[in-house]
Amino acid sequence: MYVPVHIESRYVAEFLVLFLFGLLISFKVPQNVSRTWVLACTTVVVASLLLPLAARTYVRYSEYAGRPNADAQAAAELARLGVNPGDKVARVSPKVIDLGIERISRTEVVAEVDFEHALEFWSAPLTTQREILNRFASRGARAVIATLPKIGAENNSDWIHLGSTQYWVWLPEKNRFASR
Repeated sequence: MYVPVHIESRYVAEFLVLFLFGLLISFKVPQNVSRTWVLACTTVVVASLLLPLAARTYVRYSEYAGRPNADAQAAAELARLGVNPGDKVARVSPKVIDLGIERISRTEVVAEVDFEHALEFWSAPLTTQREILNRFASRGARAVIATLPKIGAENNSDWIHLGSTQYWVWLPEKNRFASR
């Protein structure tokens, strides 16, 4: 079903497992074959499918286990700055799926610079950036969260770095600019 649209290993893997189980179930086991032998073969097949998955999961977990949770650290910094659960925020991010900080802080995203235009936002003149930020604030955003921003010397004082993460925040009450 997904082939005409998009192929990903996560779609193909489930199909193959179900297909193989269907094949295994469809075979009749001869009367002279021991039930123990069938159980042993099934165990070997299942183990050969699960062991690589378990090893890969363990490696990924061990990679992340030592790292601090950047989203949680940034959410704690947001709370320290007075952005509370339920508050409305805006975002500027070149990524689509980096909503961890908003989920952890339980804030509501009400506006954003589309991920396809995030780089245009950072390369726009400072007056245009400030106009967009003020528009977010006028729509009720208590903060604007930026992921991997391109902050220059001219707007460095407008943004607050959230710990040692990739996130920065712009607070309207700290940065009221007149639209030019």
